[in-house]
Amino acid sequence: GVVLLRGWRSGTESATAEEIDRLVVAPFENRTGNSAAADWGFLAAEYITRAIDRAGVVTVVPASAVQNMVHDVDPAVGVSVDEIAQRTSARYALVGSFALSGDRLRFDVELVNVESGELERSLDPVSGPADSLETVFTRLAERTAAATVARLSPDLERTTARLYSAPPSLDAVRGALEIQELFCRSRWQEAIDAARSVLEENPDFAAALVWSSIALASLGRLREADSVLALAESHREQMTSAERLLMEWFHGNLYGDYAEATRAGEQLYKIHPGGYGFHAARTAEFTNRFADALQRLLAHDTDTPCYRMFAPWWSTTARVYHMLGRYQEALDVARDGLERFPSYRPLIYAEQIALAGLGRLDALDSLLDHIASLPPQDRGVNIYNPGSQAAMVALELDVLGWQEASERVMDRALAWFAALTADSLRFERAQALYWAGGWFDADTLFAELIREIPNNVEYRGYRAVSLAHLGRRDEAMAIDRWLEQIDRPYLSGAHTRWRAAIAAALGDRERALQLLHQAYDEGMELDYYHHRDPEWESLRNYRPYQEFVRAR
Repeated sequence: GVVLLRGWRSGTESATAEEIDRLVVAPFENRTGNSAAADWGFLAAEYITRAIDRAGVVTVVPASAVQNMVHDVDPAVGVSVDEIAQRTSARYALVGSFALSGDRLRFDVELVNVESGELERSLDPVSGPADSLETVFTRLAERTAAATVARLSPDLERTTARLYSAPPSLDAVRGALEIQELFCRSRWQEAIDAARSVLEENPDFAAALVWSSIALASLGRLREADSVLALAESHREQMTSAERLLMEWFHGNLYGDYAEATRAGEQLYKIHPGGYGFHAARTAEFTNRFADALQRLLAHDTDTPCYRMFAPWWSTTARVYHMLGRYQEALDVARDGLERFPSYRPLIYAEQIALAGLGRLDALDSLLDHIASLPPQDRGVNIYNPGSQAAMVALELDVLGWQEASERVMDRALAWFAALTADSLRFERAQALYWAGGWFDADTLFAELIREIPNNVEYRGYRAVSLAHLGRRDEAMAIDRWLEQIDRPYLSGAHTRWRAAIAAALGDRERALQLLHQAYDEGMELDYYHHRDPEWESLRNYRPYQEFVRAR
């Protein structure tokens, strides 16, 4: 067998030779007009062959075998690339030509699928001084090997790889593969570190910049994400159309511009449904287009190196099924995902609310027992601690009409928090009290949190709604005025959303809806949570609100 990515990544399994497509590098066509330069085409092919072979990813025909074959043919007859590929059992071929322009030697290279006749990748020309052949051949080999390995690597989804720019070096390919694996496993900080390492040597590698930006945003580091995205934008002219669209899709989501995100996401989906269905689906979900989201999720190819490791596809698909009222299908997807990712908490939650939707309350109780026995998770994912998860299930039971079960599960959630030390999970504890309608205790805890972080919009919003329910209107409206005056980037309507929640808690439904529309225009997601969040309870039977949150 041939070892994939020889030593590039730990834990890589072997693949048989039949699993790796064979490649041949054809001698380059001499277009210099100088017959004495004919051997340069063979030398270039030999340099490229050796570079690809050293990478250990693609099975490449030895350069000597190709040279012997060509030399055995009558020059008057010649030998075609198709014949070279057929006689060497190669599926792919690197072909090209070289020419002189003044004292500069220029090589043009293409990677073709000989079986289908399709052009897989056209590389940017490589040129250099004609009196420094060693330098030109070395650079040509590095650039061509990097592009070929990136395109044909068994660890990259090939249709998607075709849509990305060629990495500038083999080191960049190694880095891209490492970033991809970490990214697909949602190990955001490690992906950022790997991207930073790659960019130190290859600062113009736009794909690494875009991936790093998305990873930063996934950690909530939005200012840094925006800064890296601006660097990527400066390389826009070197990007493929798919890379530009991915950047625009992310920019739209970062700034809450769902018109931009939808346009870019839908164009990506048309280019490659199997590679970008998830991207288009996420934006569709944010705008309550749940049927569209499901169609795009189901079109996405999950049998790829990345998506075999990407748990969010299953939790997102289960959530969309849930929002469409297709609870059995939501349960099936959640359980299928848990077979692959047994410790992924969002999937356990998806299973819980699917059981709630089906009215299978005994099974739900057993699952809550299981959740309570699980070990704690790192900071940043604490919304899926046993207490918060039980509280969210209670909210779901309430909107589904299971009031008695909802109260029982909420009591269980509060009891879990009560057993903790006073300084543990204070935000999550305050949030659970808020969800349970424990306005006085929620207000006390959020007031403490605000004293420590005065500019936190979420803390202010939760406290203001709690104050409104306690009848302390003036204090709630003081926070409303504070929220109204906020002017900072990346809020995506969060401050206006909380102003709408304050209005709803004070009984002003018309103003609440007006502010909700404003928040949506500013980038607020409709998404999954609006149907269950308790701040909208007073609007549930209000027809304009029902129209606002309907599936679209």
